[in-house]
Amino acid sequence: MTMKRLLLPSLILSLLAANAAAEDLVCRVKVNGAAASERKVRVSPNESVPYAELEGYRFKIKNLGPSRFEIEAYDSAAPSRGYAAGFLRAAGDAVSWTLWTRDILLETTCALSAAGAGRSFVSGAVSRPPASAPRWD
Repeated sequence: MTMKRLLLPSLILSLLAANAAAEDLVCRVKVNGAAASERKVRVSPNESVPYAELEGYRFKIKNLGPSRFEIEAYDSAAPSRGYAAGFLRAAGDAVSWTLWTRDILLETTCALSAAGAGRSFVSGAVSRPPASAPRWD
C-alpha cells in the first residue's frame, strides 16, 4: 500500500515536469517567396516533430535540450539532408534554413510561439546567440 502511495505522486510529478519542458513553436515554409505552410507544434526535449512536406522535401524540428533546436530538411530526390540549429530563449528568437538552387527557393523558419512564456515569432536566423558564444563585433 505504501509503494502505491509513492508511485502515484512521482508519476504525476514526472508527467508535469515533462510537459513543462515542452516548447510551443510556429514553423513556416516559403516556396519561391510565397507562404506554403504554417504549423504550430509542441516539441518535448529529445523529440523530433515533422511540420511540413512540400516539393519533395520533408521538414522536422527537434528539441535538442535546454533552449536548443534543430531544423532538418530532407530531400527525397537526392537523397540528402540539410540542418540548421540555434538557441531559442526569448521573444524574437528563431532558427531558419534556406535552400536556393536554379529550380527552387525554399525557406523555413521555426520560432517560439507567443504562448511560449511570452515569446513571439520574428522571421530570420537565430537572433540571439547563447551568452557563452564568442562575439564577432
